[in-house]
Amino acid sequence: RGKGFADPRSEPLKELSLNGWAWFSPYATPDRITLVTDQGDLGLFGLNLDNEAEAIYSIVEQTPGEPAVSLSSRDAFRTMAVWTEEHLVWIMAGGRLRKLAVDLLDQKIRPLWSDVPADFGVVGVPVHEPQVDRQGRAFYLTTMSTSGQEYRLTAVDTETGRPHWRCRLGLSVLGDPVVWKD
Repeated sequence: RGKGFADPRSEPLKELSLNGWAWFSPYATPDRITLVTDQGDLGLFGLNLDNEAEAIYSIVEQTPGEPAVSLSSRDAFRTMAVWTEEHLVWIMAGGRLRKLAVDLLDQKIRPLWSDVPADFGVVGVPVHEPQVDRQGRAFYLTTMSTSGQEYRLTAVDTETGRPHWRCRLGLSVLGDPVVWKD
């Protein structure tokens, strides 16, 4: 049998699992899959179609044999992998946008943005898959406030994390409808 895709009917050669639930599809590139769960597990997986024994492998293992990197975020918020580049990962976790650096040599993930105040960065619960402009300079994120009362669409600078602009979506009901008689 030649190299490349294995027979889809065969048993898996290897299984990698993360704790928690992934609310959105993983972010995938031709050579990588990035996934984050609501239990604070971040999975960075490489794809190698030339080696059947390691068709999928962990790029960073905090603990040998464990495919996930544990983040400090273990809460009920939905999480989402927003975008990845060579050694950078953007995720929504813990109700905020985070930019992380992937250190392959030391097998570590470190934050590039410190904890930012709520009025600076993007906060809330992701409700829609992210969109990225063609140059990779801005993300467009749709979030819901943690109270569920407000929805926002935000364009975010990928380097600084600062919003370019924000737009409230929908409307807020102030009371019961008024009935008019003709």
